[in-house]
Amino acid sequence: MAGTSDRDLHAEVEAAKIYKACGLEARELRGLVEPSALRGAGFGAAEVQSIGHSLKDLRRAGYEAQELQQLGCRVDALRALGFKAKELKTLGPIPLRELQRLGCDAKELKASGDSALDLRLAGFSYAQLKEAGFT
Repeated sequence: MAGTSDRDLHAEVEAAKIYKACGLEARELRGLVEPSALRGAGFGAAEVQSIGHSLKDLRRAGYEAQELQQLGCRVDALRALGFKAKELKTLGPIPLRELQRLGCDAKELKASGDSALDLRLAGFSYAQLKEAGFT
């Protein structure tokens, strides 16, 4: 629910865990608990998506990029969902030029561990590197 407090979410997670322990499936909990509570109770991304939740819902619920990729979500869609370069890199090697094309700037790529040399070779300008904090 929008505006759900941490305490309310904790209660939903605990309830979902009990439901799951009693043998209820995600489809039987649709509408009773939020996707984040289903995740907290151990339901997988595929289960939660199968009951009608969107990739956006799954992202908000805290599912990782790898889990959404396993559902067939492409890197560009993951980026559109708000995943940062550091999270996208957990999916495997992604060329820096591709990350740049997806909207990752030099500052974000620096924060994800890329060197000035790597970024320069990928086509970033000296001005972009300086703006990112490289000296």
